[in-house]
Amino acid sequence: MVGPANTPGTFSAALAPTDQTGRALPPGSYHVRVLSSRVRYQWQGVLANSSTAARVAPARQHRAFQPIQAMAFAPNGQYAFAALGYAEGNPAQIKLDPRQPQARTELFAKGTTDQASRLVATDGQSVYWGGYEGVSNGGRWFVFATNASTDAEVSFASGRSLPMTHGRTYASCIDVIESTDGRMGGWPCRQRGATCL
Repeated sequence: MVGPANTPGTFSAALAPTDQTGRALPPGSYHVRVLSSRVRYQWQGVLANSSTAARVAPARQHRAFQPIQAMAFAPNGQYAFAALGYAEGNPAQIKLDPRQPQARTELFAKGTTDQASRLVATDGQSVYWGGYEGVSNGGRWFVFATNASTDAEVSFASGRSLPMTHGRTYASCIDVIESTDGRMGGWPCRQRGATCL
């Protein structure tokens, strides 16, 4: 029985002795399978500027030059972190609440061209951002991290300060590659103690 929802209870139906094309079925035993579910579909919008944008403050709407390059979810599911690639004059690192995906929180101030983040991974404590200096057009690749809860920059024991040509100075960067051949690949990230490996 396909159709309207029914309340719990007993129902009966007659089985027509024909197949789906209307031809008579040969005599014999047939098995009937009954499937039941209470699945309901609820539209939740799209992850981009959409008709719900009027309800979201313009500063929190999604916009970037490129599609989202990478996304990582905190193990507790509270936040998603997205790398936006090159985002001239805007932060390329955002945080989303999966329960309200239409609105974003930018991790840094507008008005500078900093890391064009291409990769992101998290171990639940730190969020690791990998990419290149936007102005260098891929000539300077590096990794920095932010605290998953406070969004403050994380200091690495072996990190070094790295100033951007037209932007901020990152306090602690690792894996700095000063070369146009330094493109980063994908990252696996699994938690082992307090470290992302």
